[in-house]
Amino acid sequence: MELLVNDLSVHGQFGDVASFRTAITRLMSMRNLSKQYGIELYCHRNMAHAQVTKSLIMPQMVGKFSQAERNALMQWLTRYGPYWEDDRQHGQDDYLECNGQIVTDSALGEAAFRCFHAGEAQVVSLIPSDWEGSPLSV
Repeated sequence: MELLVNDLSVHGQFGDVASFRTAITRLMSMRNLSKQYGIELYCHRNMAHAQVTKSLIMPQMVGKFSQAERNALMQWLTRYGPYWEDDRQHGQDDYLECNGQIVTDSALGEAAFRCFHAGEAQVVSLIPSDWEGSPLSV
């Protein structure tokens, strides 16, 4: 089974540092738990530059975290991964859509493509977001 962080679930929706920290703490806990079971949580390289609030991108928001929190998150997103693009299975010419939004080149699109081609993949979304529903039909 593959676990991928739904990069679409960070779309400028967080109102403050506290709500984003809560979501990231939950995500990091899920990453640590999955590692205990030998399962990696894959991210997208561009997630390190995602729009977190209406005015702040990831590095600006994470700059408000403690040094330990900042290091753990940014090293995962920018240095160590793992990144699902390294084993990408869907192409840029594929057309993948969910809820009227094109999801090609996203973790959601990749997970759907892997599932469709006899693989097993799940996405983990930050909450709150527009991607909280389950299942997400692509």
